[in-house]
Amino acid sequence: FEESKKMRDVMLMLGVSRKRVKIEVESRDTYENLGAVKRELNKTPFWLVTSAIHMPRAMFLAGKFGLKAVPAPCDSHYNQVTGLTSFIPDPYNFYVCTAATNEYLGLVWYKLAWWLGIK
Repeated sequence: FEESKKMRDVMLMLGVSRKRVKIEVESRDTYENLGAVKRELNKTPFWLVTSAIHMPRAMFLAGKFGLKAVPAPCDSHYNQVTGLTSFIPDPYNFYVCTAATNEYLGLVWYKLAWWLGIK
C-alpha cells in the first residue's frame, strides 16, 4: 500500500535509520499484515503504527499472534466545543462514526472468528 511507503518516507525524513524501518505491502487486511509481521519479527518488540481508531483491533490481533507490539497510534483527533456552531452536523463526523462502526464490527468479527477457530 502507498500509505506504508509514505510513512516510511516520513520516518526517514525524521531521521530514523533506514535499517530500522520495515514495511509490509503484500497483505490485504490486518490479519494478513500481522501474520507477515510474525514471520518477519516473531518475538522481537516493535512499534505498531496505525490510526488511533484502528489500534484496538490491531493490538488484539498482535496479541493473538504472540507479537510484542508497542502501540504507537497516530491521527487521533479532538474537536473542542467552541460555541453553538459546534452543534451543527458536520460531514466529517459522519465519516468518523462510519470508521468507528467499521472498526468495532471488525474487532467483533476477529474475536468471534478466533473463538470459533476460523482464524
